[in-house]
Amino acid sequence: MQDKGGNMPIVKFYEGKKGVHQILDDVLDSMILAEAKEYFVYSAAGITKDLYQGFEDFSEQRIKNQITG
Repeated sequence: MQDKGGNMPIVKFYEGKKGVHQILDDVLDSMILAEAKEYFVYSAAGITKDLYQGFEDFSEQRIKNQITG
């Protein structure tokens, strides 16, 4: 969910590696602007490998921007 359209939230769907990249890129962009450079994530143990195939250097980018996770 992103912005509200009137009283209803707006929902966006993302697919495939390109979608994963867009989501993780948004995490980085949001955290760069945040005061506290720490984020929390919950995921199933088996998804990590597949998740980061969409943005292979996510962890390096996160560390470069001093974002802890």
